[in-house]
Amino acid sequence: MHIHFSYTHSHPDKMSKGTVLVTGFSGFLGSAVALQLLESGYKVRGAVRSESKAKPRSKKYPQYSSQLEFTYVPDIAAPGAFDKAIEVSGRVQGRLMNTYKAQGVDYVIHTASPLADKCGDPERDMLLPAINGTLSVLKSANRPGSTVKRVVITSSFGAMEDYGQPWNPEHVYTEADWCPISYERAKAEREDQALIYVVAKKEAEQAAFKYMKENKTSFDFVSVLPTTIIGPTVQPVKKLADLPLSCTRIGDFFDTKELPSAPVAPPIVDVADVALCHLRTLEIPEAAGQRYLCGVHGHTPAQVANILRRAFPSEAHRIPEGNDEPWSKDFRWDGSKATRELHIEWTPKEISYAEAGRQWLELDKADRASA
Repeated sequence: MHIHFSYTHSHPDKMSKGTVLVTGFSGFLGSAVALQLLESGYKVRGAVRSESKAKPRSKKYPQYSSQLEFTYVPDIAAPGAFDKAIEVSGRVQGRLMNTYKAQGVDYVIHTASPLADKCGDPERDMLLPAINGTLSVLKSANRPGSTVKRVVITSSFGAMEDYGQPWNPEHVYTEADWCPISYERAKAEREDQALIYVVAKKEAEQAAFKYMKENKTSFDFVSVLPTTIIGPTVQPVKKLADLPLSCTRIGDFFDTKELPSAPVAPPIVDVADVALCHLRTLEIPEAAGQRYLCGVHGHTPAQVANILRRAFPSEAHRIPEGNDEPWSKDFRWDGSKATRELHIEWTPKEISYAEAGRQWLELDKADRASA
């Protein structure tokens, strides 16, 4: 699918469902969310850190050029970071974009979150940026004259799981759960980046709920908690190195003698399904104040390998064979709330992995041809 992201201002459209600010627009999930919004008739204001993040999007997707505009937010955790992005009146500028009178936004979907490969200082590099970035969105949306009706944030399954502990076969994870690891524990961590990440997501989400409880707002709030997201990216990519990390992991199954190690893998969900969950939370009034766990499929490395072998028989010699052992029953979760209330029909994992594999193979072929 090909979409162009224009830098020119589009005037209000009578048929538009409203304008949505999407933070983290250039990311794996943010791009997918924006695409579904555009396809559904919304206008999108994409928040990116710099012009260099926006420029590649100007070369794709021409059918949506009248629905898309950009705003630049260099530091999401800075005080007032989203004031201009959400403003009711004012000026938004960029060298690739004409200066125009900004219109207010009707909704905000906050997918942006810090993710550092190495945290020299967990509090400085991940914890505070995640918390302050989320609060910055809420505070900007709550300024006088705001037209924002609802803010949706992307949290994580990690915000509800007991990370690093043996799975309790008696426990079923639901939206009622919260990660028990403390801020202080994550602040002192120097090795486990995933631990810092899940605590950052939990703290940011809890800070949002606290803000909504303690402040009178003209908007309501929803939290979406995806599990491990898979599927192809809609970001502009030309080589394997352009893929986001979550998309490169499919390559671990190719050209290896052993399957990737994962004694117990977390539940997975297709990126398009997560994007649809975000869209549906905008449109369903009853979603206000709710958390939604998005993830329904379990998997093992062997099952993934066999899905890929069946999907790409000509490449099967590059993928180790695996035993189709059943999904481990000692890790349980319940994503039925999103299924029921957001009316989601989840993409089968066979399709998600096949589409991700197809994109990876196409880029792998391109890389080999240019080597």
